Amino acid sequence: MPTRLPRHMITETEQVSAALNAGQRRWPELSRGKVAARLLEEIGRERAAEDERAALAARRRRRLRRPDAAVAAWFPVGAHERLREDWPE
Repeated sequence: MPTRLPRHMITETEQVSAALNAGQRRWPELSRGKVAARLLEEIGRERAAEDERAALAARRRRRLRRPDAAVAAWFPVGAHERLREDWPE
């Protein structure tokens, strides 16, 4: 099929062949070339989801390290020390 998009050649190493075989079991109606494209698309979606989860975790860690103004209002500076004074040793 004519296209202006870049094309790529893939050598079927042992690992690539195993991945294509697994893909053909999953999508038996597709050619090996289309299986290769489908596998790459799936990997891209998985990596994007992993990146989003990592970014979310990083945002949560940043928030935990520096409480926002609402939390600061609940626990003003020195509150932690005053609470400890009430604890028996």
